[in-house]
Amino acid sequence: MEVRKTNLSIFNFKMKKFIKRGVLFLIITGIVSLIVGFLSVFVSKKTFEYKIKEKKNILIVGNSHTECSVNDSIISNSVNLSQSASSYFYSYMKIREFTKYNPQIDTVIISFSDNDLFSQKEKWFSSSQKINNKMTRHIILFNKDDYLDLFKSNPLEVSFQTFILYSDFYNLHMQKRDFIGSYNKINVNKIDEAIIEFNLSPPIVDEEIAITELKYLQKIYEFTQESNIKLILLNTPIHPILEKHFSVIKARNLEIVSEKMPNATYFDHTSFVLENSMYADLSHLNNKGSNKYSEFLQSIFNK
Repeated sequence: MEVRKTNLSIFNFKMKKFIKRGVLFLIITGIVSLIVGFLSVFVSKKTFEYKIKEKKNILIVGNSHTECSVNDSIISNSVNLSQSASSYFYSYMKIREFTKYNPQIDTVIISFSDNDLFSQKEKWFSSSQKINNKMTRHIILFNKDDYLDLFKSNPLEVSFQTFILYSDFYNLHMQKRDFIGSYNKINVNKIDEAIIEFNLSPPIVDEEIAITELKYLQKIYEFTQESNIKLILLNTPIHPILEKHFSVIKARNLEIVSEKMPNATYFDHTSFVLENSMYADLSHLNNKGSNKYSEFLQSIFNK
């Protein structure tokens, strides 16, 4: 009996020692990860290529609509930093930081599609999937308030990402600005498949507003007003089938613009005429379509 108790005591002692070592290892690993992460952010902030060519006075930001529709090589005085599935939270930071380093920017174009304020877009800001995809690649644009806002929305995921801030260090230095946004040249045409899918399951027209998205869109408006920068809300071309489907929400979006952003310019180009071969799908243009549309935009800006 005494031998049994002795063996049990030895086992408990070894187990406690193992747990203590494991906890110590995790603490040391966490501290090292944080130090490396913050160091990588510091270096990235200091070396990132914020400056753009002096002649480029138009900054284009937003989600996949502007990413795929506006070719900044055709609109030669512009730079497109749009990125697929980007919340207005990230667009706001891009505008704030890039105008700081590029005082020649006097015009900002931002995606404002019919469905950009649908309540489901709230997850573009706070879902674990989106934070996982966006936070470390945009961390160089964050200030303290940006971090806290995101942290409040999803403390667990933001905490995890904080421990791996270094994970996109290589990509930021190799891909430079393209890593946080650029024109996306699409060479596919899947319009027939998209029409079939639409007929089977048309997207919901959501009248509930994504509060956080509207909050950051208004912050963009307020920032551009204070900075004497022209803001253009751009509703890019979509296929006529989808345009008709979303038409019921246009009045609400127009009311939001007129009431909350009265000095912004709103371009609704959803009905811009394109051949079926110029669409990637119902919502996005392929390279042929974006080239034609970008030439049209260039003619507007040249007037």
